[in-house]
Amino acid sequence: MTQMILIDVSVWMLLSVGIAVGGEPAQSETRIVTSGNPVAVIVLGRDATPIEHHAAEELAGYVKAMSGAVLRIVTDDGWRREVKNKETVILIGRTGTNPLIADLVRRGEVELSADYPGSDGFIIKTLPQASDSSSHFLVMGGSTDRATLYAVYYFLERVCDVGFFWDGDYVPSRKSIALPARDIVERPRFRIRQSLQACAFGYTTACWGWEDWKKELDWMAKRYQNTMMMDWGHPESQRVVDYARKLGIQTILPGAGLGEVSEDFVKQHPNVRCVKMQWGEDAPYYVIHPSDPMFVQHGAETIQRAIEAYGTDHIYNVDPYPEQTVFLPSGEIEAMRSEFGRSVAEYIRKADPEGLWYASGWALLAPPWPEETAKAFLEAIPEDMFYICDIWADENPIYKKFDYFHGRQWGFGVLHSFGGDDTLRGDLVGLIRRVQEVADDPRADRCVAFYINPEVIHYNLLYFELAARLSWDPKQVNLEDFLRDYAVRRYGEPSAPNMLECLRRLAKSVYSSSSRDTEPYYQHRLHRLDADATKYAHLDDLEEALAIALRERERQKDNPLYANDLVDIMRQYIAELSNLHLQRLYAAFTEGELESFEREAETVSHLLDGLEKVLSSRDDYRVDWILEKGRRIGKTERDIKDGFLTFVSMPWLLDYQSKDMFELVRFYYRRRVDAFIGALREKLKPAKTLPTTPNLVLNPGFEEGEGDQPARWGTGFVHKGGTAVRAKEAGCSGEFCGKLNTPEEGAYANLFQDMEVRAGEAYYLSGRVKVKGRCRAQFAADFRTDEWPQSNYAIEQHIGGDLRGEHDWTPVSGYFVVPQPRDGKEGDTVTIRLYCRQGSSTGTAWFDDIKLQKVPIEEVSIVSIEKLNAAYEQIEREWLEKPLEIEQTGRADAVQTVLELFTVISRMDNSTN
Repeated sequence: MTQMILIDVSVWMLLSVGIAVGGEPAQSETRIVTSGNPVAVIVLGRDATPIEHHAAEELAGYVKAMSGAVLRIVTDDGWRREVKNKETVILIGRTGTNPLIADLVRRGEVELSADYPGSDGFIIKTLPQASDSSSHFLVMGGSTDRATLYAVYYFLERVCDVGFFWDGDYVPSRKSIALPARDIVERPRFRIRQSLQACAFGYTTACWGWEDWKKELDWMAKRYQNTMMMDWGHPESQRVVDYARKLGIQTILPGAGLGEVSEDFVKQHPNVRCVKMQWGEDAPYYVIHPSDPMFVQHGAETIQRAIEAYGTDHIYNVDPYPEQTVFLPSGEIEAMRSEFGRSVAEYIRKADPEGLWYASGWALLAPPWPEETAKAFLEAIPEDMFYICDIWADENPIYKKFDYFHGRQWGFGVLHSFGGDDTLRGDLVGLIRRVQEVADDPRADRCVAFYINPEVIHYNLLYFELAARLSWDPKQVNLEDFLRDYAVRRYGEPSAPNMLECLRRLAKSVYSSSSRDTEPYYQHRLHRLDADATKYAHLDDLEEALAIALRERERQKDNPLYANDLVDIMRQYIAELSNLHLQRLYAAFTEGELESFEREAETVSHLLDGLEKVLSSRDDYRVDWILEKGRRIGKTERDIKDGFLTFVSMPWLLDYQSKDMFELVRFYYRRRVDAFIGALREKLKPAKTLPTTPNLVLNPGFEEGEGDQPARWGTGFVHKGGTAVRAKEAGCSGEFCGKLNTPEEGAYANLFQDMEVRAGEAYYLSGRVKVKGRCRAQFAADFRTDEWPQSNYAIEQHIGGDLRGEHDWTPVSGYFVVPQPRDGKEGDTVTIRLYCRQGSSTGTAWFDDIKLQKVPIEEVSIVSIEKLNAAYEQIEREWLEKPLEIEQTGRADAVQTVLELFTVISRMDNSTN
């Protein structure tokens, strides 16, 4: 039986376009393919532009991939000869490039011009028997060249359910393609839709070849991105910029940076004013002060050289001293920032009178600028030549703080993923809300750009697909419809219902918050682990999401995008499980429970075995793939392992670039986890009995006091309406207890008491806690880092971890060792501050029966941080210096691997609960 695409009226209205399937399409429909046979021809103008030719080829190519039908591409001067036996004429282009479209516009049958829809807007319109022809007409045209390409991609995506994703395309099988009468008009909310940033060039693209870049550029065009940052030091830079321009994507040329010069330059030009700068803990360097005439001369010459090498789209990136320490008095720093604005604008205009300056708003965040300094900087720049992007606006917007950038054009940025943020996370609802707030805000009328700029790319596809959709027209977006559309375009109609339910599970769990709490412990050096339920908050939903997704494994067995998603959900599931069991392992260590410790150690080992298996099934989660590509462009294995994966040679950034890769887990992360577990095992003590020594806490049950003020306890360390009082509460051991309340996010409250203890001695802190609401209650002992150097002991600063959610009276306890003061010695008397805390959440916590008791140090499990760090350093050196043992075996089937692991791991975890 003939198979065709079927869509009901409600879905049709939702998508603004539709496609017919099933029986033969009605005569009123515009047919493109019928039963695998082409019944349409694509017509371009004889003077069609390269982008229009590309649009036609893309349409024909995807139609063939879907149906096997080959659509001919012809020009307007011969179109009548080609339409014999063809029901539909597909016109692609603009009035200035396709005479047939121009004729339809003159007749009033189509409206299309540079002003309508305008910007990068496009139309898709069906015309039954237009222009005295018996054929149906389908017009795909734009106000700009690239908009015509967008019209084709819109048709393929919204009509034909083709999916365009970072990790590839999903092309459904369609024997027949037809659509009812449609008149679609689309226009973007944001004039500039920008992609990529400098960090991505180090964290992701450093080892890319041409095919990787081409795939990325094609994705940008399919997602209607029209502007991009470029890695100008990459061997493929010229080829990339040429292809980008063929797709209508503007490339941003670099400016002259901060005006960096060498020390030799400083010595040879004593009359040039130079300033010493420093980034992080890197070596200091020098820049030309923007008030010096050499700054403008140097900047203009730099841009002119770039234009000569690459041509120009008249956009130049210069950022005003981001993350820099400036060795000047503070007043001079503020003046220097303002002068930077004036001078950079001057040298851009000198080099290119049409030049537009793009700047990242990160500079205003790090280090934070005073509002008046930002105002002076912005107002020094002509309005018509500048835009600045609020690059972390999805989570930490600054546009209101800086008064909508004082009338300058600006952009909404989606940063989200920093160097090592590869875990599944993101606030989908929050992202929609924030973008729609900007779109509806009359004061945001100068927001002309939308910037997708993660530091590491090709992770969290669902989040960034949503960002790309919002970059076009946020008012059309709601989460449920987006998820439904995503399910269809990524997995196909038959699997969409189940996969939609899987996506809903992810949306209410890992994609309900931008918190990084669930980042895996194993990606970092470990010293001590508090009990923290946020590290494994989504286990139940992840397990259910996997179970639902696996039901589609037969229908999806040939879909690599489905396999990719299974791997991602599974690795997040393993990460959160490993966090849970590492916490349990550390709790067993602190309590001296040898049997529990070894059981948890074995579980962690099995989980990392599973992680290795699942990561090894995907090429892009293997280091050997990166090494192979890196060597082609002259990078050494050490360069890649250090600068691209771990930052071992930069201790102050160690583990910032942490992410799941098969070889990283096997030869780096796992060895450090083993070192941590081994160090704990070496120091594990037998189970301890409760101490009988005197309690050092005064008024431990809050019975003493007057009214709601407890004696001996401080109550003034509160914020945002938080309160700390004594109160009566059912279940406390006496008449009173301590009570902390925080009424809003960001509030905190503390009950605290200072007491004298001795350095080098061990103590047992215990009490009972009751919590209600979105609570985060804990005991803590404050060891101020300005008074103590790094201790040789792993210190339990948060005793017993956090108690969250709702719990009746619960015992909480833990041990700690008092560190030695900077200039002191063991046995010295020191003052510590003991806290009962509630904060970073809304809720109420009650505390009672607080005890601090001295215990013999030989009864406490203590790990030497100094010794453990030495072991880590050795592992890290070997990672850099020792060539990887690359496995040459074939890749396992990802779907089967996930199925087998899920069965084993879920059973194993249920048996340990």
